[in-house]
Order: sequence, then structure tokens, then C-alpha cells
Amino acid sequence: TICNRPNPYMSRFQFWSTVIMHRDLAGNAYAWKGRLSEGSPPVELWLLRPDRVRVIPGPGLTVAGYRYSIGSETVILPAEDVIHFRTRHPLDDYYGMPPMMAVSGRVDIDNYMRDFLSAFFHNGGQPGAILSLEQRLSQEAKDEIKTHFRSNYGGPAGWFKLMILDAAKATFTPMTMQLGQRGLVMPELNAMSEARLAMVYGIPLSILGALTGQESSSYANKRQDWQVLWDITLAPLYADLDDTLNLSLLPEFGGLDELLFDLSQIKALQEDVDARHERARK
Repeated sequence: TICNRPNPYMSRFQFWSTVIMHRDLAGNAYAWKGRLSEGSPPVELWLLRPDRVRVIPGPGLTVAGYRYSIGSETVILPAEDVIHFRTRHPLDDYYGMPPMMAVSGRVDIDNYMRDFLSAFFHNGGQPGAILSLEQRLSQEAKDEIKTHFRSNYGGPAGWFKLMILDAAKATFTPMTMQLGQRGLVMPELNAMSEARLAMVYGIPLSILGALTGQESSSYANKRQDWQVLWDITLAPLYADLDDTLNLSLLPEFGGLDELLFDLSQIKALQEDVDARHERARK
């Protein structure tokens, strides 16, 4: 009952989808066991924001408790009152590693490209320009021209304005770049970023609706991808959550041998009906 109705404010789906979200974004998810009295079995499960929880190490590799902080207020929770769902971390004994950390460099490149494109369009499609004057200018005069040009011709308000130079001889050369064909917009970088993100989360690109996945997807391929998603990602994920529940929650209740997620109704995990009947006929 506690797994199907964790608390009065969260349904079963909301609870478990939030657990998975916390694991995916932070590498850790924490559920506090609500009890009617000290030592009694828990009757509710309440999720704790992972950024507010810190593990209190005990002797060896044990956990002495958890420190939950909101602003200046801190509460120490006994280790037996917290269920800690975490991913694997090769360099930490107490915390899981966010999956995104493995591809953080690729995500940075994607962010840099996005910021550069934003600045490119913000400046009217010109990364910069060269203004050449016949006479020599002091550094103060150069800085004044830069500031004046940026304030009058930079950003949406200054797009496509006519600049008039009051010099005997002056040339203005905008520095432009092409968007496609290895220009600013590089399909290879986008494809690599999509592939890396899908890889760390184990989700086929066609299911995500990513451009790379849509280019080679069909209905038959998507059906196959849904089966692959459940076989290599979701079924092992729920098995991992099962193990944590059996370690942290099962000892609280007597008469139970094991806690398992029921995956018997998942369509992608069922054998094809036509194939089963054809085998039976043969």
C-alpha cells in the first residue's frame, strides 16, 4: 500500500517519476519514511529535494544519518528513516553521479554554440566589423567609436541602420559568416550532442523525437526501439529501484519475501501474439 499511495499529496506515478527525475538530474533521490510512532513501520513516503540532503558518513563506509537543510534550519534524519536511491559513482562512496556529468563537455559545446548563435543574430548576423580610417587615432578615440557604434548599431534597436562616417577616407567591412555548410550551424555538432545525451540516458533517438532519430525512423523501427528501451534501460532501472526498496523498506514489514514492480502489463515486454500463435500452429 505504501508504494502505491506514498503520501496524501502524491500519486504512485508522481512519486516514482519524481524519483527517476531526481536520479537523472542529481544522481540521487531521497525518500523519508513517515511513521506513526518511533519504531513503528512507515505509513508514508515523502520525497526530499536532493540538493538539500547531505550524507553523514559513519564508521567505515556506513551511513550514520542524513542532514536535511532548508535555509538556516537543519534536521538530522536517522539513516533507517531515509531511502536513498542513487546511481553508480566510480569516485564516491556515498553519492550517485548524475548521468549528465559523463557528457558535460559535450553539453558545454552545445551551450557555447547556442550562445554564439544568439549573439550572432542579436548583432544583425555579423560577428564583428573592421573600420579603417586614414588618420591615426588615439586609444581613447578608438574606444569612443566602439562604444558609440555598439550603443547605436548593436542589438535589435540598431539593426540595419545607416552609419555615416565624417572622414576623408574610411572603409567599413562587416565580418560575416555563413550559417550552413560547415558554417555557424554545424549538423555534425548537433547530431553528436543528441547522440551523447540519448546515450547516457539509454533512450533511442527516435523515441525522443530528435532530428537525428526522425531522419531514419519508421513506425516499425519505433516499435522496435520501444522494446529496446524497455529491455536495456527501463527494466534494469526498475530492477535497481527494486533492490533499494528491498534493502531499505522490506525489513520494516513482516511476511513479505520481496518487493517488485509489476511489469507484466508492459506491452513492449510482451511476446508478439502473432509469433506465439504461429509457433503453436507449427
